[in-house]
Amino acid sequence: MSGLKRHIGSGYPSRPVIALLTDFGYSDGYVGTMKGVIASIIPDALVIDITHGIQPQSITSAALILWGSYRYFPHGTIHCVVVDPTVGTERRPIAVRTSRYTFVGPDNGVLSWAFDEDGVELAVHITNRKFMLPFLSQTFHGRDVFAPVAAHIATGVELKELGEEVPNSSLKRLTKLSAKRRGKSLIAKVVHIDLFGNAITNLHIGQFERWLKNVAQGAWRARIGEVEFKMLSTAYADVPVGEPLIIFNSYGLLEVAVNCGNAAREINISVGDELVIEPLK
Repeated sequence: MSGLKRHIGSGYPSRPVIALLTDFGYSDGYVGTMKGVIASIIPDALVIDITHGIQPQSITSAALILWGSYRYFPHGTIHCVVVDPTVGTERRPIAVRTSRYTFVGPDNGVLSWAFDEDGVELAVHITNRKFMLPFLSQTFHGRDVFAPVAAHIATGVELKELGEEVPNSSLKRLTKLSAKRRGKSLIAKVVHIDLFGNAITNLHIGQFERWLKNVAQGAWRARIGEVEFKMLSTAYADVPVGEPLIIFNSYGLLEVAVNCGNAAREINISVGDELVIEPLK
């Protein structure tokens, strides 16, 4: 039974869904060309853009957006992700089947937060030229490899037909999406700056709540750069316009924001900066 058909009747759509996420932007023809390739192979597929506005070459930002988005798609969706700064090198093109989805993209960690959360069932190194375009460029594997492979999977091609199975342990992974402990403190790292200038960290609300249980009287403070916080906000408007705040966002991750402002610019925050949360007692 094909990879697509085995999902039908179990809450999976009968029409195949392919979700695209790239750093190609909206000015050039790269995204449209990928869609053309997909339409040539499986014209009835529903192709959905997650975004093509990832900052160029930002693997971590793409991994975060994918992780925050993939679970809201119908089960059986094929997520095709192309943020690939080492295109044309020895890095592997991979396809990974998880408990509910399939992920196609470069083996550079961009898929890892999503496929690890959903549970890897099978991973393959894509090598079968039958499922690629006849001409394979060194600079546009989104067109020549990933789009056609995603489309062929949507037609029912099994992952094992694409190439050799690879061990789960061999897949490249980004550092776990989780804050670190330093003594009694939590160290959250900024992993993404969104369009609004909100600085999104790797601290999940569950991790914070577990840490807070061991904090005397629940008293703590957080600081990033020269800015200090002593409370969580539940809405951006909890503070006056122009004032900074910290809030758990729609991903369940702690972010630094400015009400009706741009935290990254106004507080001078960059990806990789640390937000330190420490007990007061």
